[in-house]
Formats: sequence, C-alpha cells, structure tokens
Amino acid sequence: MATDLGAIDQQTTMGISIGDLKGAVSATIANVTGNSDGTVSFVVQHHFVTESGDTILFAPATALTLPVSSTRYAVLDYAVTINGGTGKYKNATGQLNSIGEVDLGSGQTVFRYSGKLCLASGS
Repeated sequence: MATDLGAIDQQTTMGISIGDLKGAVSATIANVTGNSDGTVSFVVQHHFVTESGDTILFAPATALTLPVSSTRYAVLDYAVTINGGTGKYKNATGQLNSIGEVDLGSGQTVFRYSGKLCLASGS
C-alpha cells in the first residue's frame, strides 16, 4: 500500500493497494500519543474499496511506531482487524499485520501487509 497524507485533509491519506487486495485505500489519523518508552502510537481508521467496488470495513487500529527523524516513523506493530463490508466481504473477518514507514514531512506512507481475510460461507 502506498498513500499520500494530506490528499483529503491533514489527517487523512489516500492511495492504492496492490497484491491480493487491490483497490483504493484511505486512512484517517484519529489520535497521536507519545509513549513513555519513546515510541509513538497512532490511532487510525481505515477505509477500503476493492477494484470491483466492494468495501471492506475495519475497526480502529493502533500503529506503534518509533521516530527515526523529526517527521519519519518506523512502524513496529500494526494489526488491523477486518469486521465486514459489502458484496463478497459482507460478513468478512480477519486481521492484517503491517510493517512500513510514515513520513509526516513529505506525506508519504508505504506499508506491506500480510494476514488472513475470511469470507462468510456462501459469499
């Protein structure tokens, strides 16, 4: 996945996803918290529309990051839970785990994801 922060507003990314899940992806940063160990947590709400026009719904997720510069963050832990959608994803469940980088200065985000997406029987 590759997105541009600020494409919609200062807290929201927009971009594309390739691989098994192809489509348009967006994420809105809801909250940012500095942690006592020097890490930074970003609470994020994801939005996804597949190439076929179906949507995949996600629970809010927390990305645990480590600052590597004043604007760049390495993603240490980022589990995203799938909780339904439309079309063939109507009762989908699953979890995607991501690694990547966020650069708040340039607005660029890049992630690799892996995980499991389970479709409801008959979907």
